Amino acid sequence: AGARYPWASAAQSGNLALSLEEVFARASQARLWVNADDFTRLPALATAEPRHARIQAFQLGNVFSYTA
Repeated sequence: AGARYPWASAAQSGNLALSLEEVFARASQARLWVNADDFTRLPALATAEPRHARIQAFQLGNVFSYTA
């Protein structure tokens, strides 16, 4: 509760196709990351894209997916 969605003002609904650069510009300091694809472990997420480890939510261990 109390979280702010960085793309709340987006006109489209459903999934947003965002580049990693767009995510860093708006959400690199986010303390929570929901829907991190199908990764069940942080090391696997960082192996797939090492820059993921620079996102604050990753560093805090606050990364969640719908399938994990």
